[in-house]
Amino acid sequence: RRHQTGQLAQAETLYRQAIAANPRHVRALHHLGALVLQRGQAEEAVGLMGRALEIEPNAADILTHMGVALRQVGRLDEALRHFSRAVAVRPDFAAGHYNLGNGLIAAGKLEEAAASFRRAVALQPDLASAHNNLGHVLNSLGRHTEAEPCLRQALALKPDYDDAMFNLGVTL
Repeated sequence: RRHQTGQLAQAETLYRQAIAANPRHVRALHHLGALVLQRGQAEEAVGLMGRALEIEPNAADILTHMGVALRQVGRLDEALRHFSRAVAVRPDFAAGHYNLGNGLIAAGKLEEAAASFRRAVALQPDLASAHNNLGHVLNSLGRHTEAEPCLRQALALKPDYDDAMFNLGVTL
């Protein structure tokens, strides 16, 4: 609850206490990893997520966070493997498909990225960022007619979404 309400210092203390009491507390390791990642400490997050994955190797949420951390430290191939594993383990995990799409953009695999974003929006239609990223990828592929409704949907879901406004402007 502390983490969710932005009380990061208190949340970190509680996570570290839980880990001190039980070094194999997978959720405390995972959530502490997510917290330090949120603070921009991706290397530390990789270590914490790695420890969590040693305990629970097929947890889609941990695999996805690990992928995000790996991507931030420049280990894109490993990140893509973690994202791919996350969606293989849990095909209905919209966040996994979304993050896989982002990794695929970084790898220059735009058609595959579009497919991942399509899957993410099919699973979670209210995920404005997935609609935006799909529109962005379609623009990059020169498919502006397909991009426009995606971007309009992103703005319908989040009217003040600057990136979607910019991408729609590019489309038009």
